[in-house]
Amino acid sequence: MRPILFSIGHLHFFAAPIFAGLSALLAAAYFWRFRERAGLSREDYWNLMGVLALCSIGGGLLDYLLLYGGGPLANLNWSLQHRDIRGGSFYGTVWGAAAGLALFAGLQRKPLQGLADLLGGASAIGLSLMRWGCFQHGCCFGKPTLSRLSVVFRDPRCAVDRGVLNFPVHPTQVYEALFCLILFGILHFHLYAKPRRRPGGVFIAFIGSYSAFRFFLEFVRGSDRGLFHHFGLSTAQWWSLASLAAAFALHRLWSRDESPA
Repeated sequence: MRPILFSIGHLHFFAAPIFAGLSALLAAAYFWRFRERAGLSREDYWNLMGVLALCSIGGGLLDYLLLYGGGPLANLNWSLQHRDIRGGSFYGTVWGAAAGLALFAGLQRKPLQGLADLLGGASAIGLSLMRWGCFQHGCCFGKPTLSRLSVVFRDPRCAVDRGVLNFPVHPTQVYEALFCLILFGILHFHLYAKPRRRPGGVFIAFIGSYSAFRFFLEFVRGSDRGLFHHFGLSTAQWWSLASLAAAFALHRLWSRDESPA
């Protein structure tokens, strides 16, 4: 693994932020490719990208600030000491983006379900790439295991806990990257490409499928469990349950909207 992809003098380029940027560009390219199907003009597209950039980054940082890394005070203290911002959360990112998307659709009078389907596909392919950056960086690491699939992080600059450095752990980042790639293939080529698909179905399928996968993945993840870890479940597992409930609620709501009067 390579937490620092390359260096120029004393300037180091870390894997996680580079892959985060690449995954954002990939998601934006997906939106661009299918913008007309969602009823977006070029101007609409760039306006939406601005909204999504603000809301997705803000949502991911806010979720981490409040629920991870020791809580708000610990995170703020770390940021003041290091003059940097640490962490992020995918659930905060995707639901922040969804909130921004809903706001944009309401203000611009665009069909929300069609835009949400683009977000579902873009999230799947973007996260698939992003997790390879996490794998290089060492964040989102797994628990120790003797499985043949195990990997060993040896670079002391990587983000794994010192207690599992040089020990075999589950490559949870790879599990998630491959799952999201397969999920994207199903969502795009089987659902989104259908001429008579139900609007909103791709987004609902993404949220439901990813949340179910992430719930079980957490049992072999060894990274920060977050502050909300009641009944033996991590913060991400509670997020997964809430997201599954939200997917079910959206399915009922959007199905009702399509029902004849």
